[in-house]
Amino acid sequence: APSLLSTPCTRQPPVLSRPSHQPYRTCANAPLLGRTAFAMLGRLLLCSCALLGWAPLTPPLAAQAVRTPSFMSYPLHASCQIVWTTQEGCETAQAALRQAAESMGTGSDCGGGEKCNYAITEDSKDFLKLTHVTPTTPHYTDTQTVNFEDTSTRGGCTINAKSSSNTFYAYLDNGTNYCNLHNLIDATALRYSEETDVSKCTQYDLPPDCEVN
Repeated sequence: APSLLSTPCTRQPPVLSRPSHQPYRTCANAPLLGRTAFAMLGRLLLCSCALLGWAPLTPPLAAQAVRTPSFMSYPLHASCQIVWTTQEGCETAQAALRQAAESMGTGSDCGGGEKCNYAITEDSKDFLKLTHVTPTTPHYTDTQTVNFEDTSTRGGCTINAKSSSNTFYAYLDNGTNYCNLHNLIDATALRYSEETDVSKCTQYDLPPDCEVN
């Protein structure tokens, strides 16, 4: 008869059309291991991988690492923090992002989708604050802050940008906060590199489709 340790959970493909966070797992085919209390406990532990996202149990047990599902690595609130490094100086970079936001403002002819509905709420030296409203109903508002720091030794600018949902209970956002920032800098001619990850940017691992999100 198959033993507990030789029966891994089978992996099933996700049913979503877009990439999912983790493959679904099932223990439906795990054999009934006996009627002893120990065997029943063992089967319960085996099947718990379907709920907790743990790696399949294979000997030696002590050597196995627990894999954390990606959604547990996201920020506690739907948001995204990105560091951009531009070859251009901060004055040029701020002017470019300001112009991009204005060109994609509410009521402007900016192509539809998420590439519209920006509004500048604060504009000062080395700092921009904006809002972006999602185009679909219900309309959600996100706030963006952009800080510029000269890296004069390299002749460029370090830009710390953040977008955060104004809906206090939001946890997942389908990549919208990433796209709020990406669409903004993508509308410029700045030469830049980008740095972020799932611990700083909600659902960055999808990857988001910034034409619609």
